[in-house]
Amino acid sequence: MVKIVNSSGKRKTAIARATLKPGNGRIRINSVPLEIYGTEVIRMKIAEPLLLVPDALDGVDAAIEVSGGGRMGQAEAVRTAVINKRAGGMGLISGRKAFQRPMPEGVELLNAIQDVYLDDSVTVA
Repeated sequence: MVKIVNSSGKRKTAIARATLKPGNGRIRINSVPLEIYGTEVIRMKIAEPLLLVPDALDGVDAAIEVSGGGRMGQAEAVRTAVINKRAGGMGLISGRKAFQRPMPEGVELLNAIQDVYLDDSVTVA
């Protein structure tokens, strides 16, 4: 059975809905590959969290639909939608908080959160 994960992200009035499924690490935003989506600044903004956690999308394709808001709001909503499930867990605000910190501190925070979610001995009531 193929595991498909849905995630969402918001920034101001922009809303992004991501569908993550097994694949080759491709990212499509509104059916456009990330490599040619928007401007270079927007692509860098979306790709930043993926550079902090390099293996975040290994073996996973992300199909993201984004609407509302402006270009930068959409970019932040997209990056939140992708990283929430892959490197930050369950849609916590900590994903966004981590990227507002200096890079080493943000990576340390994300790794600590990821360790908790991946630890089988931790259960949620």
